[in-house]
Amino acid sequence: MTIKNLWSLNVDEAILADTLKKKLGKNYELFFPVNSQLKDIDLIIYHLKSKKSNSIQVKGSRTYVTRRSEKIDGNASWHVIKTNSIFKPTNQIDFFIFVIHEENVLITKRKIQQHYLIIPINDFRKITKNEKKERKTGFYHYSFVVQNKKVVEINNIKNKRIDFSKYLNNFKLLEK
Repeated sequence: MTIKNLWSLNVDEAILADTLKKKLGKNYELFFPVNSQLKDIDLIIYHLKSKKSNSIQVKGSRTYVTRRSEKIDGNASWHVIKTNSIFKPTNQIDFFIFVIHEENVLITKRKIQQHYLIIPINDFRKITKNEKKERKTGFYHYSFVVQNKKVVEINNIKNKRIDFSKYLNNFKLLEK
């Protein structure tokens, strides 16, 4: 008999779930789809009183320190997303949440902190359509750089910085 892994949890999904549970409080519950083949939905937030839910696509990335040539200081992440996951998802997505890890190397220890870009799907589609260029392979690339309480995207068609700061750690968007 073969044992099949029906459910596996991504590290970024687990970190996000722990953070959401703390930030949203006892009126919310979190659910993970058991079917590992379910496309586009990584997490569901359910409001116990209103009985409304939000589906979430979680995107994590390794963190790297920006290069001098990028002329911006900070920790960056790089995400590659299929075009269909944004514009024609298999299942309804309400939010994209990007998990960005910030590394702090202190003299005595190494500390890693997470930042979250909580972006409603309609905002994300609009920004992607207006500011990004689809690669020939059917993907969009995003590079987010976190600097203090600001975050910008630096990998776009106009070679400018797109300000995503209003989505940075904005857990209130999930409470609507």
